[in-house]
Amino acid sequence: MIAAGPETALARVRPWLDRIGKSVFAMGNTAGRAQLMKLVNYSISAANLATVFEALVLGAKSGLDPDLMARVINVSTGRNSATLHKVPRAVLPGTFDCGMKLSTMYKDLTLGLNEAHALRVPMWTHETMAQLWRIGMRQGIGEQDFTAPIKLLEGWASGGLGQSGGTHPARLNLL
Repeated sequence: MIAAGPETALARVRPWLDRIGKSVFAMGNTAGRAQLMKLVNYSISAANLATVFEALVLGAKSGLDPDLMARVINVSTGRNSATLHKVPRAVLPGTFDCGMKLSTMYKDLTLGLNEAHALRVPMWTHETMAQLWRIGMRQGIGEQDFTAPIKLLEGWASGGLGQSGGTHPARLNLL
C-alpha cells in the first residue's frame, strides 16, 4: 500500500492502511506521489511482461517447451514477477486472468509516459514497450487481461506457446 499527503492526514489513516495493506509506504507530504509511485511500478512490470512475452514466443517457436522455459528462467537471471507469477498462473494455462484489464495497464503506462514528458525524463525503452499495449487497444483487446498481448506476439510470429507442440491451448490469432 502506498500513500502520500500531509503527515497529520497520514497519521490519522495509518491504522486503517496497516489493516488493509501488507506493507505501507508513505511517499511524502506531496499529494500525487503515491500515484506516481504506482505508475513507476507499473512501467517496470509492463516492461518485464513485454520482454518475457517476446522471449517465450521466440523459444516456443524454435521448439522449446514453454513450461520448461519458465522453470529454467525462474532459477536464472531472467527471473522476475512476470515469470514467477503471471506467466505460470495466466499465460501458460491460457486463462489470461491475472485480474487487470489491458486498458487499465495502457492507461497507467500512458499516464507515466505523460509525467516523464512533463518532467523531461527520457523513457526510450518504455515508449517502445508501451506500443505493445497501444496496439492491443487498437486491436480491440482492451477489455481482456493485461497478459493478453502475448497473443498478438504469437500471431505476428505465426506461432508460439500454443503452437509449440506442448500441452498449451491454441491462442487466438488476432491479426
